Amino acid sequence: PLDRRHLVMALTDTIDTISSNDAARIDEIARRSDAVLHVVLVSGESVPSLYRPWIPYQDYQPATLRAAAERTGGAVHDRGSDHPVTAFRRVVEDFRSSYVLGYSLQGVKPAGWHDVAVKVTRPGTYTVRARKGYFGR
Repeated sequence: PLDRRHLVMALTDTIDTISSNDAARIDEIARRSDAVLHVVLVSGESVPSLYRPWIPYQDYQPATLRAAAERTGGAVHDRGSDHPVTAFRRVVEDFRSSYVLGYSLQGVKPAGWHDVAVKVTRPGTYTVRARKGYFGR
């Protein structure tokens, strides 16, 4: 359903040989999407593609990819720290146990980019992953 949260999980070896989008475009999509993006990095040898690349070959752009995931409230799960299945399981468990906060704008123009900051004032240790902002219409 359109009114529910959506989760996008990408599994990549970070060798871009056939993408139709570059890292900057993925970041722009993340800015405008309501979905949460998690990227799971896996190890793998670079194997030449059998297909002609749609865009010129580009090396992995870790900062741009990480920014895109974090912008949505997601994260990049580095290779070597977890088996991909473990990372996927953790992402789904975290997504299912997370909270959705709602709010209403007051005193700002609805159109354009709006930064969002989430702070916890209660004592304790908490992990806060939240969208960095949103585009109003």
